[in-house]
Amino acid sequence: MARSLGHDPVLLPAHDVKLNVLRNKTDRSDARALLEAHRNADLFPVPVKTMAQQALTALHRTRSAWMTTRTARINLVRGVLCSDIHDLELRIKAVEKQLAELARDM
Repeated sequence: MARSLGHDPVLLPAHDVKLNVLRNKTDRSDARALLEAHRNADLFPVPVKTMAQQALTALHRTRSAWMTTRTARINLVRGVLCSDIHDLELRIKAVEKQLAELARDM
């Protein structure tokens, strides 16, 4: 958007700009820190990402979040099954016993 208006944006790494904030966080101190960081010759700007690059990054973040959620759900099911495995075995034996009695009655 800024490029279409003739501006050339410069993105600076936030962790490097934060080093230049001297006192409390105010708009004025943030602006001073940005100017100081921009004047620093050792500080390299971050390249501006294209829309395609941003879309790909969003896709990767979404997939990562889904994988995290999936892993958490799988671990939850494992935990529930491990804690209730004894009860589950008793229930299975009871069902098998009932099925055997039904088969005998037929």
